[in-house]
Amino acid sequence: MVKRELVDDEQMTGGTETCILIYGTVRRTPVAEIEIETPYYTGKVKAVRMDNPLYDVIIGNVPCVSDEDNTRLEAQVVVTRAQAKQQVKPIKPLKVTENLGEDVTRGKLIALQGQDPSLTKFMKEAEQNKKAERAEVYFKMKDGILYRYCRNFEGREISQVVIPKGLRGTVMTMAHDAVMSGHQGQKKTKDRIWREFWWPGFRSDVTRFCRLCDICHRTIAKGRVPSVPLRKMSIIDIPSDRVAVDLVGPIFPPTERGNNYILPMMDYATR
Repeated sequence: MVKRELVDDEQMTGGTETCILIYGTVRRTPVAEIEIETPYYTGKVKAVRMDNPLYDVIIGNVPCVSDEDNTRLEAQVVVTRAQAKQQVKPIKPLKVTENLGEDVTRGKLIALQGQDPSLTKFMKEAEQNKKAERAEVYFKMKDGILYRYCRNFEGREISQVVIPKGLRGTVMTMAHDAVMSGHQGQKKTKDRIWREFWWPGFRSDVTRFCRLCDICHRTIAKGRVPSVPLRKMSIIDIPSDRVAVDLVGPIFPPTERGNNYILPMMDYATR
């Protein structure tokens, strides 16, 4: 197969061949007779001419060449300088958390749920077995563990373990930092947790956890976030119309009055 720009009109034979592309499209393509020079074969071959092939020249089976050389010819593809550089460059493994802490037993989970004051309201609701008719969300005790029942995006009811404060960090670490997590974004991390676990305010907790991930900040692809376009700033010519304020501190040792912060303020007009 040869690119259209590399073939002259005099090299066209006038015939056509049927080509089945990799995604199943069938095309009738014109045939040209061209000369090639490779480490395995040099001479004239018939090739189909295509407008936008993946490479300039793609070599397959060539007549009058042994099966062993044809096998090697099939593996000959054009390698760009960027691809060659990528092949030489070693792949850096993603930094993940290996140690997730001690194993959590059923007894420890039950004890932490009972000691967490943020879950008291849900525990009472589950013990009283309050479930309104057609309720979308309700809580229930099962074998001593507090569960939250709700409906997923498909409308099917699912059960979620209610996580106490002492285990929320471990759950977020498993969903974001562990080997099978791969430091995915906020939405995917939330979806992974929501399928099995829940606690009050878990979405805001996961958002903060992902934003503060040190590995994500160090390894995020640079240059993909578009720059904010420049725009004209209005000229400030009226004193005190706009001011810039900052906060510096805490500063040690403090002053005699015990102050350890500085509040600098600058007027844009008078400086």
